[in-house]
Amino acid sequence: MNDKKQSNDATSSTQGTVYQFYVAVLKCFEMVAGQKVIIERYGDVTLGDQEQMELKLYNQPLTDSHLNFWKTLHNWMRDDFNEDSYEALVLYTDPSYVTGAVA
Repeated sequence: MNDKKQSNDATSSTQGTVYQFYVAVLKCFEMVAGQKVIIERYGDVTLGDQEQMELKLYNQPLTDSHLNFWKTLHNWMRDDFNEDSYEALVLYTDPSYVTGAVA
């Protein structure tokens, strides 16, 4: 098998999706009776009316000058996003949160 990256290689986007589901499963273990974990409806992962989470998986640092940092803030500041519905808005940028691995 050829190890050369193909033009249709979706490995990096798939890793981001897997990271998102890791967080969703982790949040399932933190739930209390009556809560729901919702994926991709209000954002990447939402824990009922407690947390709305956005997850970014990059090989480079996600700093305050990174475009995707500002895209997330823009989404949270839109008129149709009700931030009062949540106790916390969380931006996860470190997969070691889920895996316990150190990058």
